[in-house]
Amino acid sequence: MDKILKQSDKQAKELLLLNEELEKFANTDPMTGLYNRRYFYTFVKKIISQCDRSNTTFSLALIDIDKFKNINDTYGHEAGDEIIKDLSSVLTESIRATDIVVRFGGEEFLVLLHNTGANSAFSVIEQIRALVSENSKNSAIAYTFSSGISEYIKSEDIKNTIKRADEALYN
Repeated sequence: MDKILKQSDKQAKELLLLNEELEKFANTDPMTGLYNRRYFYTFVKKIISQCDRSNTTFSLALIDIDKFKNINDTYGHEAGDEIIKDLSSVLTESIRATDIVVRFGGEEFLVLLHNTGANSAFSVIEQIRALVSENSKNSAIAYTFSSGISEYIKSEDIKNTIKRADEALYN
């Protein structure tokens, strides 16, 4: 009987580890380790609920690496991947523990800055932009990024908040 229980405990632990691994694969980008779009939509529902209850806000910064296609065409996709990884690291290291960075698409990132209005978000992203610009001067391939920022409006559909950030990015 003890042998069966030990085997059962071992299988339960293995199953738990496998489930954790599956959850990680489902919620993160394999190249960067950042959260993915799927995770973002689950996470942001909780943030919206908190913000609506407490009358607080958050801002989104949509970030796009400038002339990324040219980088891939000129230096190759491996170089492009390295730039994506570099920007991922800089973004992650530059935000607070309460904020998240999401790889939203190819060379597009979304940064959620919790309890942060648009003006403060602009300052944070501008500091990151300056850091990337300075760091990439010392690198084999210099790169920059553009960003658009929107502040969440109470009870707004998150897709509208993202759309406003996207419009700001292209302005």
